[in-house]
Amino acid sequence: MRTFGRKVLFFLLASSFACAQEQEEQPATNLDIFRMLAGKIAERTLKEAAVGAGEKLRLSVLPKESAWYIEGGIYDYVRSAKFGIGSDSGATLDVEFGMSDARVQYANPRRDGFFGPRVVDRTVQLRLAAKVVHRQTGALVLASDLMETRTDTLAVSDVASVENPVVKATQGTLPREGFFSNLAEPLILIGSIAVGVLLLFHVRS
Repeated sequence: MRTFGRKVLFFLLASSFACAQEQEEQPATNLDIFRMLAGKIAERTLKEAAVGAGEKLRLSVLPKESAWYIEGGIYDYVRSAKFGIGSDSGATLDVEFGMSDARVQYANPRRDGFFGPRVVDRTVQLRLAAKVVHRQTGALVLASDLMETRTDTLAVSDVASVENPVVKATQGTLPREGFFSNLAEPLILIGSIAVGVLLLFHVRS
C-alpha cells in the first residue's frame, strides 16, 4: 500500500512538471500563421496554374492598405520555390492575390490536464482570390478562390502575446467558460489536496 501511495505522489509531481515544461514553449503568433497560410495558398495557386520552374512573375497582393501583413509569406514561398520576381518588362505572368477573409477564432475553453493551464482551441483562417494572367497574350490562366486553415491548442495566458495590437485580423474573442466548469475546478482541487495529504500520512504510518 505504501508503494502505491508513493507511485500516486510521483505521478502527480511528474504531471505538474510536464505541464510546466509545456508552458515554456512559445506558440506561433497569429501573424506568423497568416503568413504561413498565405505561402500555402501561393503554392497551390502556382501548382494549379502549372507555372514552370524559373518563370518570372509580377506579384501583387490586394488591397495593399490592409493585406500588407501577408505579403511576406507569399514572397517567401515564391523565392524558396525558385520562381523569379520580375518587373513590368521582365515578367511573363501577372499573379494577383486578393484577400477576402482573414480571421482568428477561439473555442472550447478548458483546463489541460489535472493541474494544467487553461487552454482554448485556436483556428486561424485565410481566404484569397487568386488570378494568373499571361502578360503577352492576356489569356486568363487561372482564377480561383482558395482557403487555408490551421487549428491548434493555445494556453489562455498566451493569447495576448500571439495577437498583434496593430493588425485587427489577428485578434479574436475568448469564449466564456460555463458556470459548472468554474464551480467544479475548486472542488476537484480541494479533493486532490485531501487525497494527497491522506496518502502522505498513510505512507508515513
